[in-house]
Amino acid sequence: MDFQFYGANTIVINFKNNRFVFDDYLSDFGLNSITKSNDVALFTDDHNDSIARLVFDSAGEFEVSELSIIGLPAERYTNTPENNNICTMFKIMSNDLTVLISGNIRPNITENLLEQIGYVDVLIMPVGGLGLSLDPNEALQVIKAIEPKIFIPTNYQTATLKYKQPHLDLEEIIKQLGMEVKSRETKLKIKPSELTDKTQLVILEQV
Repeated sequence: MDFQFYGANTIVINFKNNRFVFDDYLSDFGLNSITKSNDVALFTDDHNDSIARLVFDSAGEFEVSELSIIGLPAERYTNTPENNNICTMFKIMSNDLTVLISGNIRPNITENLLEQIGYVDVLIMPVGGLGLSLDPNEALQVIKAIEPKIFIPTNYQTATLKYKQPHLDLEEIIKQLGMEVKSRETKLKIKPSELTDKTQLVILEQV
């Protein structure tokens, strides 16, 4: 299982000749969609039609190519009159790795949701701050509750993203998190044997 980051909250997981694309909202921010017709697309929030062969966008239990996927409802960070206050977290499990793609959640995770989340090796979560998504201090609250082995932030400002409102840039996020960066990768492949009990901060550079 390897991971790539395309900007905003868009993450691609490659596993056994399948491509799982999470939150491909890139066309909303001045970039081209990366989803292909043979992909599996997963959305933590509202979305338009996708060309992917499979689309998951709600709570439930699914299995694709030896990956177990659990969609969990969580409270959305920002609400508007056009949507409800729920987004979907996705827990992805292979034989040797468990990943949680949180989506744009609030930091006050309930005990019931924590029980459903359970053990997590890799937590991928937006930390754009400025009232739009979790800020670094709120992210630390979630990290402390979930206790992942690796934390990967997303939703930070980059030169190519045309956000309607500015987001925190990566270096400011790292500074406010107060965590040492273990590594910076453009494609991350995780070896379970290298995971430690202490949460490690890993940066995925935008592809």
